[in-house]
Amino acid sequence: KKTLTYLFSLAAVLLMASCSVYKYVPEGEYLLHKVDVSTVGESDLGSISHYRNMSYQVPNTKWLGLLRIPLRVYSMSGKYSDDPSREGLFRKIGEQPVILDTMLCSNSMENMKRSLTNAGYLKADVKSEIRYFRKPKADVSYLLDPGPCYVVRTYRTEINDSEIDSLITASERLNPSLIHEGMKFDASVLENERERIASFLQTRGYYNLGKDVFYFVADTVAGSTDVSLTMYLRPRRQGRTGGDDRYHVYTIDSVSYILGGKGADTGDLSGFQRTQYGTESYYSIPGKDGSFRLKPRIIRNHSFLTSGRLY
Repeated sequence: KKTLTYLFSLAAVLLMASCSVYKYVPEGEYLLHKVDVSTVGESDLGSISHYRNMSYQVPNTKWLGLLRIPLRVYSMSGKYSDDPSREGLFRKIGEQPVILDTMLCSNSMENMKRSLTNAGYLKADVKSEIRYFRKPKADVSYLLDPGPCYVVRTYRTEINDSEIDSLITASERLNPSLIHEGMKFDASVLENERERIASFLQTRGYYNLGKDVFYFVADTVAGSTDVSLTMYLRPRRQGRTGGDDRYHVYTIDSVSYILGGKGADTGDLSGFQRTQYGTESYYSIPGKDGSFRLKPRIIRNHSFLTSGRLY
């Protein structure tokens, strides 16, 4: 039984190996055989696979790093052109050949260069080389030249709102700023810092203040990789009628509790009984004796929503 299984597997491998991987490569085009990414000299870019994953095209899958079995399975579909169901099966479980697209190569170069720039390598450059073979296949090589890494030498904030400025200072006592002198000028860190500050302020009543109200200005000097970084707060957009340009703190004005019933989801409270306790409203369908099934006092004692509290 084991011998039969072995022979069957061997026959299947030989059958697939006999199928040309170039069978469905259009004339004048090339199968993408390999994508390679390397750097100029020594660099501290970390794992090069991060940049290899930025290629918009990836060669066909290899099993055990040897044979492109899925592509060969796809190529077998031509053997059964007289049997549409079997031909469709091979195409479904197989893998269509990846054809070299030079436009996507250019897009991949731009993608890698953008990533290097965002990581602090402001003078980065990326080049590509395509090697064509006698068989209709091609290898693509990307060469990364990161250049010097720019570093934050000074960092300060210019916030034209004293309340927000003091809260940002308070936030750093709980969660230190992600930006510090001596760090790489990394755009992802700047983005995370904006999110950190906005999230903190939203818990202090600035519920509609998002990260986009904060922006950075970076100053550099010719011939130096030092960056002077400043964070600013955008002025609040005024409405058509003008008014205050300061960001407002929101508080809870009143609270309404809808205690079950068919109208709770639709907002139709015509069958509900309303009871008012100060700024709190309780809507419920009363029981047979006219009382609430769930006492408002119990809800009040277990709720953190109170009038006048920061929203």
